[in-house]
Amino acid sequence: MPTSILIYITTKYIYMKKFILSILVLVSFVAVNAQQDTTLQKYIGKYKFPDGSPVTEINVTIENGVLTATSAMGSTELKKTETEHVFEVVVYSGLATFKKNTEGKINGVQIVVGDMTLEGTKVEGAIVITQEKLISKAHINKE
Repeated sequence: MPTSILIYITTKYIYMKKFILSILVLVSFVAVNAQQDTTLQKYIGKYKFPDGSPVTEINVTIENGVLTATSAMGSTELKKTETEHVFEVVVYSGLATFKKNTEGKINGVQIVVGDMTLEGTKVEGAIVITQEKLISKAHINKE
């Protein structure tokens, strides 16, 4: 075989190996993100607080893989702690503890920021639309 053909075949083999490796890395990245999202999915929803509370409701969503709480006062990341169902309320230096019912479903949240404690109830059937969902719907409708 001429040298140029061997070089061509070797080069193609190396590129194919790199391509397959890149695909494997991408698939594993997507799988890890999907797994992370599913562990956070149970927290997503609208939580209502009693009348007279400084915050009447919050929407908990996942934005770019980050659990986020949004209210009339603004948005903040809810950062996972070592304790199950407990998240750091990053912007306000507090803690959000999600509560479960007897069936193990998330049905409420307690937020402690400074000396303020808020108890919220998850609103069943509430639809929370994230920016990512709007973008994907717009993309689908465009095609």
